[in-house]
Amino acid sequence: MRFIKQLLIILGVTFAGEALHFLLPLPVPASIYGLVLMLLCLCFKVFPLRAVEETGDFLIDLMPALFIPATVGVMAAWDVLQPVLLQVALITFLSLRLLWRTAEPGHICIGAVVEAKVSCSPVQSPAGFRCADHFGFARPWHGL
Repeated sequence: MRFIKQLLIILGVTFAGEALHFLLPLPVPASIYGLVLMLLCLCFKVFPLRAVEETGDFLIDLMPALFIPATVGVMAAWDVLQPVLLQVALITFLSLRLLWRTAEPGHICIGAVVEAKVSCSPVQSPAGFRCADHFGFARPWHGL
């Protein structure tokens, strides 16, 4: 029963993203609206992470199987992709690098959402706080 409840929460947020896509005249995909809504709900504790965690983990475990049709489609369109392969690879690399930079613990509220084990303490410097992640590495705090 808890999986059904968790799935209904995820589907509700996804539906809200679809509704925003329909109502707002912006060129933003509905899935992005849904992801931002889910992030905001978790950041502002509309519901706790444990309310969607198990079903979310299950869906993430299923994700590789969902990429099989897309991979076959890329292989079928190789003659179209080959001339622009360098540009696509560069865009992919830069996008992933930007994602990795913004997903580091302590950025925005990502650390709070995934409940990372980060401990912060004030230091005597104008830089503000320094944090040690669960591996013991010190990193600057880039909080809200």
